Amino acid sequence: MNPVIDIRGLTKSFSKTRALAGLDPYAGRTQATLATAYRKKPGKAHYLRCRLELTGDGWHAHLTRESQGSHVLTSMLGAEALAVIPAETEEIAAAEQVEVELLR
Repeated sequence: MNPVIDIRGLTKSFSKTRALAGLDPYAGRTQATLATAYRKKPGKAHYLRCRLELTGDGWHAHLTRESQGSHVLTSMLGAEALAVIPAETEEIAAAEQVEVELLR
């Protein structure tokens, strides 16, 4: 079983469950400032495990581990959200806004 597929399915199931309950399917999402730059190949969305910090200028997303590969299961330890990096995006600069899916 590939953990990346499970995480992608998890985020979809959150939205579907909210919709079935008559709630806003995107209520568990918000915007946050990514604390570090992230680079990837285009063509596949990435879901980065992160901790959130609320400061005077909004939410900040800090990666739980530098390596976010599907084999790094310890990156889920302490994760409060998934920063969503769209498939077409190659690079996100530090301090750039990203959408995050709340896990708690």
